[in-house]
Amino acid sequence: MKIKEFFKKLAVNMRKDFGMRIISLLIALGAWFIISVSAYPTTTVTYRNIAVEVDLEGSVAERNRLSVIDMSEQTVKATIKGQRASIGGLSSSDFIAKPEITEVNDAGEYELKLNIECKDKNADFEYTVVPDKIKVSFDKIISKSFDLTADIPNIVAADGYLKGNAEVTTPSITITGPEERVNYITKCKIQNLSEMQLTESQEISEGNNLVLYHNNTVISSEGLSLSKNSFAINVPVTMRKTLPLVVSFINVPENISLEDIEYTQSVKEIEVAAPPDKIENLGELYLCTIDLRKVTPGYTVTVPLEFTEESEMENLSQVSEVTLEFPLENLTTRMITVSRNDIVIINKPADYDIIPATTGWDITFVGEAEVLEKLTVDDIVVQLDLSSVSSSITSNVYIRAPIKVYVPGDDVVWATGSQVVAFQAKEK
Repeated sequence: MKIKEFFKKLAVNMRKDFGMRIISLLIALGAWFIISVSAYPTTTVTYRNIAVEVDLEGSVAERNRLSVIDMSEQTVKATIKGQRASIGGLSSSDFIAKPEITEVNDAGEYELKLNIECKDKNADFEYTVVPDKIKVSFDKIISKSFDLTADIPNIVAADGYLKGNAEVTTPSITITGPEERVNYITKCKIQNLSEMQLTESQEISEGNNLVLYHNNTVISSEGLSLSKNSFAINVPVTMRKTLPLVVSFINVPENISLEDIEYTQSVKEIEVAAPPDKIENLGELYLCTIDLRKVTPGYTVTVPLEFTEESEMENLSQVSEVTLEFPLENLTTRMITVSRNDIVIINKPADYDIIPATTGWDITFVGEAEVLEKLTVDDIVVQLDLSSVSSSITSNVYIRAPIKVYVPGDDVVWATGSQVVAFQAKEK
């Protein structure tokens, strides 16, 4: 009866004063809470979206370097029964679902029982969880380095140009993930499917994607950690050109035309490739220099075809050597002896007499048979030019200098061999 009278008086007062209404409401709620706790001390609450967490600390799995790779459930539902005062104000985030991992000691998939724990260690409760078991996959996490190759099927060189082997500017990548998955990878490519036609070398940094393979089958990179996520591909492009191989001659008498010296060349031109700035204005390739003094009928020389590193030139014809043959079938040879008295000395110093020490030489000449038959010493010029050694000339000292031997006139005749004269200078 006392309680009824209390609420009657309270109602009258609430009509008179709004402030009293609020106070009365609070008093009522407090009274309700006290009565509820006293009358119903336990409660049952269902919580959804409780996070599943796997704790490996101190476990056999941790000692065996295992990690969680996948779980069949990320959250679960649990019905919690406990003291109203202890759990009444809790939410799903105050609970954690933990799988029992005592039996996990090796890589693989396990079906593990779930336990519900409360972040408030003082909370006392009972529970049922749905599902009560989940599947958890474990594996070792390893890191492995793989070489990177470029795959650019739609990038080509324009006509007259050559595309070289494309390379990834970062030659390798480290992939970290489950041991079984990482070891399943056999090769890695940086792929660009863009369509391009190039006339010069280019570094491509857009549109490049990492593709993983098991043999020739593409596999997913999901769940793997990469040491690098952006890549660039260098595509070398060179210009193609067919160039003649050119031979030069030295020690050719002024009266002889190179057209008179017939020879065969095993390869007259080759196809090469080089950066445009190296080859664009190039009209020929130097092969070698022939000293005419070495050429006699049947003379043959083989010249290796080599390019310097600085030229950046690639031999597309794959020719490694060129042979020059001088059959000179319409020419023959004849040996003629000349003496030191036949020497014409030019550019000699005024204060010295020049005395050749060599008494004479046998010199072989090449020419037409009827011309050589008529050739005499009087037709031959043997010239000693001292301009190159004049500064070395002193009295009574022997000095050596080359001589020039040629036959003036229109006939195709030349001397072979390289002649050197030893001479002595005496003061006048």
